[in-house]
Amino acid sequence: MAAAMESVSGFLCPMTYICLFMVAPAHFCGASIGMADDIVKQAPAPCHATVRRMADLHWRKIVLHVHFTICYEPPKGAIMKTALRIVLGLILLAASIAKLSNMSGFVAVLHSYHIFPQGLHWPAAIMISGVELVVGSWLFWGRHLRQAAWTSLVLHSVYACFAAFMLLRNVPILNCGCFGSYLARPLSWMTVGQNLVLVALSLLLARLARPVPPLYTR
Repeated sequence: MAAAMESVSGFLCPMTYICLFMVAPAHFCGASIGMADDIVKQAPAPCHATVRRMADLHWRKIVLHVHFTICYEPPKGAIMKTALRIVLGLILLAASIAKLSNMSGFVAVLHSYHIFPQGLHWPAAIMISGVELVVGSWLFWGRHLRQAAWTSLVLHSVYACFAAFMLLRNVPILNCGCFGSYLARPLSWMTVGQNLVLVALSLLLARLARPVPPLYTR
């Protein structure tokens, strides 16, 4: 009898321990969950300031999304900007190099305008060629592109106004001097139109190169 009781107790003790290890965690977990539910139920409702803060955050997310959608520059805009600055830069660099390669011929062209005082033809030729070289290189450089585009716009506007002024004076100019003594062609209203086209391209480049405002400012 004693041996039978000892065998039963030997079987029940391990089973008791197993049951305790299996039941106790579940009991404690259930108690923890119940305590958590009680804490949540007893927690105070969010105050008015918290609701306003959450609503303000949600509204800012909407504003940022709309702002990003409007201000995002598509890839084709970047391609057009690069193409415009290369075209305008090439034109100015070609005109400048053509003038610098034959300065005496360009000075003779300036003589034909009969507008510069005597002795200022060489300084005027050097200044015009240098300005074209600087602006063309600036456009190729690509830094501060909007300022470079505005400078190109002013330069071509001056050329257009000067050409129109000479045409209104009815002074015959056999070579407009756009490319120095090379590619000689008479000054005409087509010259004015071409400079106005370059003005329009410079304006478009200035618009494309405008800085994009930050997406979020406090």
